[in-house]
Amino acid sequence: NPILITPNIWFNFELANDIDTLFIHKIPFDPPSDPFLVALSQNLNNSFDELQVPRAILSIKKMIKPLGTVETPKKVIIFDSRLITKEYGQQFIENLNELAPTKTISISSNAHTHSRRSN
Repeated sequence: NPILITPNIWFNFELANDIDTLFIHKIPFDPPSDPFLVALSQNLNNSFDELQVPRAILSIKKMIKPLGTVETPKKVIIFDSRLITKEYGQQFIENLNELAPTKTISISSNAHTHSRRSN
């Protein structure tokens, strides 16, 4: 059974055994206007790379980790093309490879398709 939920709901979700595929719509970046993040980022040179990217990677890992505690193999599909099109996408792929082999495929409405495989 596939499931599509938001990160906030997933952290309280207790039915990981009941799904075989987790769909993640987009990378869960925090809102840049969040007062907590604004305060944390005041002394950083690049708050996006130094704060937002690591926090989003941690969020995705927290979403995926419960799937690894069940016996049946699970799939995680992330629809966000930024994993391929942005420089920080490689950081996500490298970190996700710590949990499981990762394959990224971007399907574009253009005439070409980008694909990158990480093992």
